[in-house]
Amino acid sequence: MLVLPVLAACLCLAESLVVQTKYGKVHGREILLDDETEGSGRVFYGVPFAAPPVGELRFQKPQAPEPWDKVKDCTTNAPECPQDYEMMPQSVQKAFPFFNKKPMNWNEDCLTLDVYTPGVSGASRAVMVWIHGGGFSAGGTHVYDARVFAIRYNVVVVVIQYRLASLGLLSFGDDTVSANLGFQDQVYALHWVQENIVNFGGDPNEVTIFGQSAGSTSVNFHVISPASKGLFKRGILQSGALPWSEMAVLSKEMAGAMATGLANSLGCPNDTSAAMLSCFLEKPAVDLVILPPEYMMTVYFTAVVDGEFIPEMPEDILKNKHYNPDVELIVGVCDSEGILLGSMFSGSDLYTEEAAHTKEEFAEKMEQMMGFVEGAATATPEKIEAATVAAAAVYLEGKEGGLLNQGFADFMGDMIIAYPALATALYFKDHVKSTYLYNYAYKRSTSILPSYMIADHGDDLMAMFGYSEFIGLNPAIGDKTIVNDDDSKFSRTIMDYWVNFAKTGNPNGAGLVNWDKYDHTESYLELSQDPQMKFNLMSDRVELFKTTLPSIFTADSAVKEEL
Repeated sequence: MLVLPVLAACLCLAESLVVQTKYGKVHGREILLDDETEGSGRVFYGVPFAAPPVGELRFQKPQAPEPWDKVKDCTTNAPECPQDYEMMPQSVQKAFPFFNKKPMNWNEDCLTLDVYTPGVSGASRAVMVWIHGGGFSAGGTHVYDARVFAIRYNVVVVVIQYRLASLGLLSFGDDTVSANLGFQDQVYALHWVQENIVNFGGDPNEVTIFGQSAGSTSVNFHVISPASKGLFKRGILQSGALPWSEMAVLSKEMAGAMATGLANSLGCPNDTSAAMLSCFLEKPAVDLVILPPEYMMTVYFTAVVDGEFIPEMPEDILKNKHYNPDVELIVGVCDSEGILLGSMFSGSDLYTEEAAHTKEEFAEKMEQMMGFVEGAATATPEKIEAATVAAAAVYLEGKEGGLLNQGFADFMGDMIIAYPALATALYFKDHVKSTYLYNYAYKRSTSILPSYMIADHGDDLMAMFGYSEFIGLNPAIGDKTIVNDDDSKFSRTIMDYWVNFAKTGNPNGAGLVNWDKYDHTESYLELSQDPQMKFNLMSDRVELFKTTLPSIFTADSAVKEEL
């Protein structure tokens, strides 16, 4: 007599693992945490949301995939998009688990997404769409296992992939190809969510997009892009925001120069856009994403003002209020953002207790990076030198030993991450429905950061995905050292805040320290072992980028305007 109930249960499980999408049925698999005490969930790996961008579709806008008749097997990880995963220095790979070396599995046929859900039936659940980081040149879905969100917190999580490096961000500065293809891939994925997520148990009207680093910057671009309007309700920006430099959001002219640089690196003709495109289409993907070392600092691909996804420079979009004001936002940074970034860009190992360079050598490296500061692109050498002196006074003065590493790292982190994030939060607090600001200041028990650093760029990912408690879920983390109870407790705290926000637009809830909105008081939540509200995050360092450096770069211009 027990046969029928058991058979019914098996059939129910089998049915819940097959879901109908707009293009065909997909088959996923059951997932657990450590055991079955918290229930189970479902995951669908590698669900196509667009046609493979191969052959004639390379450098073309995303298009609908061909429908399929048979049930598609979505039980194993799909390939990542082509990328240069070996670009990270050894020091960074050691410190940042998500960039540990591992065998690569990538393919141009990579426009897929993973769906984690507690179940495909029942009430519609809040949806969280994760956009991975990696400097728009690396990353993918397989290191972001989101089952803790789905099983413990009863939300549906979608992890998306998008084209990277030149394959995703090439532009000739004209109409030869559409610019910002990687961002257009993200928009296409968000449309897929709107059309299909209800079949996975999700509510298309309760979508939160969240991301870290380049993924966070992507979230910010979606907030201001007309192409993304109406596709999400909330956004969480983790260590990445609108770039405020002419070098970080390219004009069409700058984009064209980058395309010419790519052609030169590949030995392609560079006399016309058509000739370059023809050559690029014949090249294997590996040649397009892994450049010779001598070109790596001068040829790079990032967002372009294309009149479509990014219709004008970000500062003009904000000034003219051409953005979506109906969103709710969380914006935040890690306490020590720049040690990873400083190591990458300087070629130095900053993960030590001893100084990697003298004060004078660090000042020289600051001067080399000063071109990425807003307003510096056209500055004279004298102004660059004056700006370097001002920055060194803030970050290097009175420091010695490892604290010099910290000073340079803070300069890099503030320039690339912290100041853009804080400037964005400062603007949006008065122009969107709500804004919450945080500083991630928790040092995990297995951290290898030097004693004077707390949390580096990317340290929040361990806790935010629940890996601090279930470290075996992440295949990129080689060290499976058991973390302690404090790590697990803190992980639950940050996940509680994130899920509360995704469900209601308010991160607060039972058992949590109250998180006030970011307003004229400039209050923010210090996300530490014992969270607390504080005020004026990094105010002295922000002032350097907000006032001091711009005044140096625009001094002559102001005089000319007065004349």
